[in-house]
Amino acid sequence: MAYTPSPENYFLGKGALYFDRFDSDGNSTGELHLGNCPDFSISVEVETKEHRSSLSGLSEKDIELITGVNATVKFTLEEFVTENLLLAFLGEQGTLTQSSGSVTDETITARLNRWIKLEHRKISNVVVKNEDGSVTYTVDEDYRVDAETGRIYIVPDGAITDGQTLKVSYDYSSIDLNTVRGLKNAETVGFLRFIPADDQQGPKHEVEIWKARLWPAGEIGFISDDWAQMTIEGAIIKDEENHPNEPYFRLIPRD
Repeated sequence: MAYTPSPENYFLGKGALYFDRFDSDGNSTGELHLGNCPDFSISVEVETKEHRSSLSGLSEKDIELITGVNATVKFTLEEFVTENLLLAFLGEQGTLTQSSGSVTDETITARLNRWIKLEHRKISNVVVKNEDGSVTYTVDEDYRVDAETGRIYIVPDGAITDGQTLKVSYDYSSIDLNTVRGLKNAETVGFLRFIPADDQQGPKHEVEIWKARLWPAGEIGFISDDWAQMTIEGAIIKDEENHPNEPYFRLIPRD
């Protein structure tokens, strides 16, 4: 450890952030590395009450007391994985599953210059016919296929007319995906740990925040010229029951 004054004490922070999301009973579920975080900060706010004397024509402050303290946290995420998106959208993890199979003559109504959603995703070997099956239409000339989402686009200048009943046959693959159900959680509460990088400039301190209530802050650019980011803010909650001597957070020096 360097003594003051010394350039070795100038601080330029880098490191890794971990989050342990508490379950509905307040129990630990394990610390997750949140990936690359370009910023992480703690803000301490002090509330005061002042008094001014009325004994002279000039109002002078004769006392000021601290009446409250608050601490908040803020960080930015750049890795768009499910766990981080749950934080960004107050989400709940869901699933999207589909067994493989095939469909014969699924009925849809054609709309020119529109995409029509089929009953399944991940489709292949698509065949589109008219209602009685006497005409088989040509892909790209009469319709297009979005195989991933399971949609059919009706080409305006093709042989299919607006409002026409079509029969669609296709195969579909199995799906087993984790999804994000947005705005399903009113709050996200858990433990935060910051571990400084070994090559960080300046003194290194590990940070442990016992209990933080987090929420999303700002917009997320799904279309943007810049790298997309997710900004998370939160309140540091007092946890005197489990940490009576340091109820909010602590900093641990590291060699």
